[in-house]
Amino acid sequence: MIVIDFSPYAHSNDIFEDAKQIILSARKRAYKAADTSLIMQNWLLGKRIAEEVLGGEDRAKYGAEVIKNLSIKLTNEFGNGFTDKNLYYFTQFYETFPIQ
Repeated sequence: MIVIDFSPYAHSNDIFEDAKQIILSARKRAYKAADTSLIMQNWLLGKRIAEEVLGGEDRAKYGAEVIKNLSIKLTNEFGNGFTDKNLYYFTQFYETFPIQ
């Protein structure tokens, strides 16, 4: 069952202000949903990278190579946001918050 919250809807004597509030409220919910999705994406990427790196023999060298190659491929496929530095941050995020 889908529940829709209409609480941000208000009916006043000014249709423009009502429309504006509806739009702003919808955008706020969309931003919150997008933020949650990005947090989950980054945590899962960090988890997957950590799993791969832990499987390597020389962890530091192997990990750096995995992240470098993955960064290139992800950037080519999805654009900015997947630099080596960000992938390290994702891994640190996962290691700091190891949710099971």
